[in-house]
Amino acid sequence: MKQNSFYSVNLGDNAQTIAARSILERLGVPASEIARVDRDTLPHYSGPSVALIMNGVFYERNFPVPPSITPIFVGFCTKSTELVAQHRDWFIQHGPVGCRDFATAALMREAGIDAFVTGCITMTLPRREQPPRRRRFLVVHGSGSGLLPPAVLKHIPARLMDRAEFIYHRLPSNEIPLSTASRAWIENYEQHLLHRYRDEAALVLTPLLHVASPCLGMGVPVIVCRRDRDSRFGFLESLMPIHTPDDADKIRWNIGATDIGTAAETLIETLTNAIARIKQGWDKELR
Repeated sequence: MKQNSFYSVNLGDNAQTIAARSILERLGVPASEIARVDRDTLPHYSGPSVALIMNGVFYERNFPVPPSITPIFVGFCTKSTELVAQHRDWFIQHGPVGCRDFATAALMREAGIDAFVTGCITMTLPRREQPPRRRRFLVVHGSGSGLLPPAVLKHIPARLMDRAEFIYHRLPSNEIPLSTASRAWIENYEQHLLHRYRDEAALVLTPLLHVASPCLGMGVPVIVCRRDRDSRFGFLESLMPIHTPDDADKIRWNIGATDIGTAAETLIETLTNAIARIKQGWDKELR
Protein backbone atom coordinates (compact mmCIF):
# COMPACT_ATOMS: atom_id res chain seq x y z
CA MET A 1 0.00 0.00 0.00
CA LYS A 2 1.41 3.41 -1.02
CA GLN A 3 1.03 6.35 1.36
CA ASN A 4 2.29 9.67 -0.05
CA SER A 5 6.01 9.16 -0.75
CA PHE A 6 6.47 5.80 0.98
CA TYR A 7 4.94 2.35 1.08
CA SER A 8 3.57 0.54 4.09
CA VAL A 9 3.67 -3.21 4.57
CA ASN A 10 0.67 -5.13 5.91
CA LEU A 11 2.01 -7.44 8.61
CA GLY A 12 -1.04 -9.68 8.31
CA ASP A 13 0.54 -11.39 5.30
CA ASN A 14 3.54 -12.27 7.45
CA ALA A 15 1.31 -13.67 10.19
CA GLN A 16 -0.14 -16.11 7.66
CA THR A 17 3.33 -17.12 6.44
CA ILE A 18 4.49 -17.73 10.01
CA ALA A 19 1.41 -19.82 10.79
CA ALA A 20 1.79 -21.89 7.62
CA ARG A 21 5.43 -22.69 8.37
CA SER A 22 4.60 -23.49 11.99
CA ILE A 23 1.89 -26.00 11.17
CA LEU A 24 3.95 -27.65 8.42
CA GLU A 25 6.82 -28.18 10.85
CA ARG A 26 4.43 -29.57 13.49
CA LEU A 27 3.06 -31.96 10.85
CA GLY A 28 6.57 -33.31 10.32
CA VAL A 29 7.59 -31.50 7.14
CA PRO A 30 11.37 -30.85 7.37
CA ALA A 31 12.35 -27.18 7.30
CA SER A 32 14.59 -27.95 4.31
CA GLU A 33 11.50 -28.96 2.31
CA ILE A 34 9.51 -25.79 3.03
CA ALA A 35 9.88 -23.35 0.15
CA ARG A 36 8.84 -19.71 -0.19
CA VAL A 37 6.52 -18.81 -3.06
CA ASP A 38 5.50 -15.18 -3.46
CA ARG A 39 1.77 -14.72 -4.03
CA ASP A 40 2.32 -11.44 -5.86
CA THR A 41 4.55 -13.06 -8.49
CA LEU A 42 2.77 -16.43 -8.49
CA PRO A 43 2.04 -16.59 -12.27
CA HIS A 44 5.79 -16.23 -12.94
CA TYR A 45 6.94 -19.02 -10.62
CA SER A 46 9.52 -21.19 -12.41
CA GLY A 47 10.95 -23.32 -9.60
CA PRO A 48 10.54 -27.04 -8.87
CA SER A 49 7.18 -28.68 -8.31
CA VAL A 50 5.67 -27.64 -4.98
CA ALA A 51 2.48 -27.96 -2.97
CA LEU A 52 1.35 -24.46 -2.01
CA ILE A 53 -0.90 -23.55 0.92
CA MET A 54 -3.21 -20.99 -0.71
CA ASN A 55 -4.34 -19.16 2.41
CA GLY A 56 -5.04 -15.46 2.02
CA VAL A 57 -6.68 -12.99 -0.34
CA PHE A 58 -6.16 -13.68 -4.04
CA TYR A 59 -6.76 -11.39 -6.99
CA GLU A 60 -6.90 -11.82 -10.75
CA ARG A 61 -3.27 -10.70 -11.00
CA ASN A 62 -2.24 -13.75 -8.92
CA PHE A 63 -3.48 -16.12 -11.65
CA PRO A 64 -3.01 -18.34 -13.58
CA VAL A 65 -1.16 -20.66 -11.22
CA PRO A 66 1.66 -22.56 -13.00
CA PRO A 67 1.21 -26.34 -13.51
CA SER A 68 4.23 -26.99 -11.27
CA ILE A 69 2.20 -25.77 -8.28
CA THR A 70 -0.35 -28.04 -6.59
CA PRO A 71 -2.68 -25.94 -4.44
CA ILE A 72 -3.72 -26.76 -0.89
CA PHE A 73 -6.88 -24.79 -0.24
CA VAL A 74 -7.34 -23.62 3.33
CA GLY A 75 -8.28 -20.05 4.16
CA PHE A 76 -8.67 -19.08 0.50
CA CYS A 77 -10.36 -15.70 0.04
CA THR A 78 -11.49 -13.73 -3.00
CA LYS A 79 -14.28 -11.35 -3.89
CA SER A 80 -13.61 -11.59 -7.64
CA THR A 81 -16.37 -13.29 -9.61
CA GLU A 82 -14.17 -12.86 -12.70
CA LEU A 83 -11.31 -14.83 -11.12
CA VAL A 84 -13.64 -17.67 -10.13
CA ALA A 85 -15.35 -17.78 -13.52
CA GLN A 86 -12.12 -17.63 -15.52
CA HIS A 87 -10.39 -20.39 -13.53
CA ARG A 88 -13.46 -22.45 -12.67
CA ASP A 89 -12.14 -25.69 -14.20
CA TRP A 90 -8.86 -25.34 -12.29
CA PHE A 91 -10.69 -24.88 -8.98
CA ILE A 92 -12.87 -27.92 -9.72
CA GLN A 93 -9.80 -29.98 -10.64
CA HIS A 94 -8.03 -29.19 -7.36
CA GLY A 95 -11.08 -28.82 -5.11
CA PRO A 96 -12.82 -28.85 -2.80
CA VAL A 97 -11.79 -25.31 -1.92
CA GLY A 98 -11.32 -24.53 1.77
CA CYS A 99 -12.34 -20.88 2.13
CA ARG A 100 -11.57 -18.30 4.79
CA ASP A 101 -15.12 -16.93 4.95
CA PHE A 102 -18.70 -17.74 4.06
CA ALA A 103 -18.84 -15.19 1.22
CA THR A 104 -15.94 -16.81 -0.66
CA ALA A 105 -17.46 -20.27 -0.21
CA ALA A 106 -20.80 -19.00 -1.54
CA LEU A 107 -19.04 -17.46 -4.55
CA MET A 108 -17.42 -20.81 -5.31
CA ARG A 109 -20.63 -22.79 -4.91
CA GLU A 110 -22.55 -20.40 -7.17
CA ALA A 111 -20.01 -21.28 -9.87
CA GLY A 112 -20.51 -25.01 -9.29
CA ILE A 113 -17.26 -25.46 -7.34
CA ASP A 114 -17.25 -27.64 -4.23
CA ALA A 115 -16.27 -25.44 -1.28
CA PHE A 116 -16.30 -25.35 2.52
CA VAL A 117 -15.24 -22.86 5.19
CA THR A 118 -12.06 -23.31 7.23
CA GLY A 119 -11.29 -19.87 8.63
CA CYS A 120 -7.71 -18.59 8.52
CA ILE A 121 -4.61 -20.72 9.00
CA THR A 122 -3.44 -18.33 11.74
CA MET A 123 -5.95 -20.04 14.05
CA THR A 124 -3.62 -23.06 14.10
CA LEU A 125 -0.88 -21.23 16.01
CA PRO A 126 -0.07 -23.12 19.24
CA ARG A 127 -2.06 -22.10 22.32
CA ARG A 128 -0.18 -20.39 25.09
CA GLU A 129 0.69 -22.66 27.97
CA GLN A 130 0.76 -20.16 30.84
CA PRO A 131 -0.82 -16.84 31.85
CA PRO A 132 0.69 -13.65 30.41
CA ARG A 133 3.72 -12.27 32.24
CA ARG A 134 2.84 -8.57 32.16
CA ARG A 135 -0.95 -8.58 31.65
CA ARG A 136 -0.85 -5.77 29.11
CA PHE A 137 -3.83 -4.32 27.26
CA LEU A 138 -2.65 -4.22 23.63
CA VAL A 139 -4.53 -2.11 21.08
CA VAL A 140 -3.38 -3.25 17.64
CA HIS A 141 -4.61 -1.20 14.70
CA GLY A 142 -3.98 -0.58 11.01
CA SER A 143 -4.96 1.83 8.25
CA GLY A 144 -7.82 2.18 5.77
CA SER A 145 -10.48 -0.36 6.63
CA GLY A 146 -8.20 -1.44 9.48
CA LEU A 147 -8.47 1.85 11.36
CA LEU A 148 -9.67 1.53 14.94
CA PRO A 149 -12.94 3.48 15.33
CA PRO A 150 -12.15 6.47 17.60
CA ALA A 151 -15.61 6.11 19.18
CA VAL A 152 -14.52 2.93 20.96
CA LEU A 153 -11.81 4.70 22.96
CA LYS A 154 -14.20 6.49 25.32
CA HIS A 155 -15.72 3.15 26.31
CA ILE A 156 -12.44 1.54 27.40
CA PRO A 157 -12.37 1.19 31.21
CA ALA A 158 -9.75 3.27 33.03
CA ARG A 159 -8.23 0.14 34.57
CA LEU A 160 -7.35 -1.04 31.03
CA MET A 161 -6.20 2.32 29.67
CA ASP A 162 -3.73 2.58 32.56
CA ARG A 163 -1.81 -0.37 31.08
CA ALA A 164 -2.62 0.11 27.40
CA GLU A 165 -0.09 0.00 24.60
CA PHE A 166 -0.95 0.97 21.03
CA ILE A 167 0.71 -0.98 18.21
CA TYR A 168 0.50 0.01 14.54
CA HIS A 169 0.28 -3.19 12.49
CA ARG A 170 2.01 -1.82 9.42
CA LEU A 171 5.64 -0.94 8.69
CA PRO A 172 6.94 1.77 6.35
CA SER A 173 9.09 0.65 3.43
CA ASN A 174 10.91 2.46 0.64
CA GLU A 175 11.07 -0.53 -1.68
CA ILE A 176 8.51 -2.50 -3.66
CA PRO A 177 9.00 -5.37 -4.24
CA LEU A 178 10.69 -6.04 -0.94
CA SER A 179 14.22 -7.40 -0.94
CA THR A 180 14.93 -10.79 0.60
CA ALA A 181 16.58 -9.11 3.58
CA SER A 182 13.60 -6.78 4.11
CA ARG A 183 11.12 -9.66 3.94
CA ALA A 184 13.11 -11.59 6.53
CA TRP A 185 13.34 -8.58 8.88
CA ILE A 186 9.61 -7.81 8.58
CA GLU A 187 8.69 -11.44 9.21
CA ASN A 188 10.90 -11.48 12.31
CA TYR A 189 9.14 -8.35 13.55
CA GLU A 190 5.71 -9.93 13.09
CA GLN A 191 6.93 -13.05 14.90
CA HIS A 192 7.99 -10.75 17.74
CA LEU A 193 4.49 -9.23 17.87
CA LEU A 194 2.83 -12.66 17.90
CA HIS A 195 5.03 -13.64 20.82
CA ARG A 196 4.03 -10.45 22.63
CA TYR A 197 0.33 -11.22 22.23
CA ARG A 198 0.93 -14.73 23.54
CA ASP A 199 3.29 -13.88 26.40
CA GLU A 200 2.16 -10.42 27.57
CA ALA A 201 -1.45 -9.70 26.63
CA ALA A 202 -4.27 -10.03 29.13
CA LEU A 203 -6.51 -8.54 26.43
CA VAL A 204 -6.14 -7.41 22.82
CA LEU A 205 -8.41 -4.87 21.09
CA THR A 206 -8.16 -4.76 17.30
CA PRO A 207 -10.07 -4.13 14.06
CA LEU A 208 -7.72 -6.51 12.19
CA LEU A 209 -8.45 -10.06 11.04
CA HIS A 210 -4.83 -11.18 11.23
CA VAL A 211 -4.49 -10.00 14.79
CA ALA A 212 -7.81 -11.41 15.98
CA SER A 213 -7.43 -14.81 14.30
CA PRO A 214 -3.95 -15.56 15.72
CA CYS A 215 -5.15 -14.48 19.17
CA LEU A 216 -8.09 -16.88 18.92
CA GLY A 217 -5.73 -19.70 18.02
CA MET A 218 -3.27 -18.89 20.81
CA GLY A 219 -5.99 -18.56 23.44
CA VAL A 220 -5.48 -14.81 23.96
CA PRO A 221 -8.63 -12.85 24.93
CA VAL A 222 -9.45 -10.55 22.02
CA ILE A 223 -12.12 -7.98 21.18
CA VAL A 224 -12.79 -6.91 17.59
CA CYS A 225 -14.18 -3.46 16.82
CA ARG A 226 -14.30 -2.18 13.24
CA ARG A 227 -15.67 0.85 11.43
CA ASP A 228 -18.20 -1.31 9.57
CA ARG A 229 -19.17 -4.86 8.64
CA ASP A 230 -17.00 -6.84 6.22
CA SER A 231 -17.72 -10.24 4.66
CA ARG A 232 -14.09 -11.23 5.28
CA PHE A 233 -14.97 -11.45 8.98
CA GLY A 234 -17.98 -13.74 8.46
CA PHE A 235 -16.37 -16.89 9.85
CA LEU A 236 -14.79 -14.97 12.72
CA GLU A 237 -18.22 -13.60 13.60
CA SER A 238 -19.52 -17.15 13.95
CA LEU A 239 -17.02 -17.55 16.80
CA MET A 240 -17.10 -14.15 18.51
CA PRO A 241 -18.84 -10.75 18.39
CA ILE A 242 -17.68 -8.22 15.80
CA HIS A 243 -18.38 -4.75 17.17
CA THR A 244 -18.86 -1.45 15.34
CA PRO A 245 -19.21 2.12 16.72
CA ASP A 246 -22.98 1.59 16.97
CA ASP A 247 -22.60 -0.97 19.75
CA ALA A 248 -19.25 0.01 21.26
CA ASP A 249 -21.02 0.86 24.51
CA LYS A 250 -22.07 -2.79 24.80
CA ILE A 251 -18.58 -4.28 24.60
CA ARG A 252 -17.79 -6.67 27.44
CA TRP A 253 -14.25 -5.83 28.56
CA ASN A 254 -13.86 -8.54 31.18
CA ILE A 255 -13.58 -11.62 28.98
CA GLY A 256 -11.51 -14.77 28.79
CA ALA A 257 -10.18 -16.64 25.78
CA THR A 258 -12.81 -17.44 23.13
CA ASP A 259 -13.75 -21.09 22.67
CA ILE A 260 -13.20 -21.77 18.96
CA GLY A 261 -14.39 -25.36 19.23
CA THR A 262 -12.89 -27.64 16.61
CA ALA A 263 -12.00 -24.88 14.12
CA ALA A 264 -8.23 -25.28 14.49
CA GLU A 265 -8.44 -29.09 14.52
CA THR A 266 -10.50 -29.04 11.31
CA LEU A 267 -7.91 -26.84 9.62
CA ILE A 268 -5.09 -29.12 10.70
CA GLU A 269 -6.97 -32.21 9.54
CA THR A 270 -7.62 -30.61 6.15
CA LEU A 271 -3.92 -29.83 5.76
CA THR A 272 -2.85 -33.27 6.92
CA ASN A 273 -5.13 -35.04 4.44
CA ALA A 274 -4.10 -32.74 1.58
CA ILE A 275 -0.38 -33.24 2.21
CA ALA A 276 -0.80 -37.03 2.41
CA ARG A 277 -2.82 -37.07 -0.83
CA ILE A 278 -0.28 -34.95 -2.71
CA LYS A 279 2.70 -36.97 -1.46
CA GLN A 280 0.96 -40.17 -2.53
CA GLY A 281 0.45 -38.73 -6.01
CA TRP A 282 4.07 -37.63 -6.27
CA ASP A 283 5.28 -41.06 -5.10
CA LYS A 284 3.25 -42.73 -7.86
CA GLU A 285 4.79 -40.44 -10.48
CA LEU A 286 8.30 -41.43 -9.33
CA ARG A 287 7.65 -45.16 -9.67
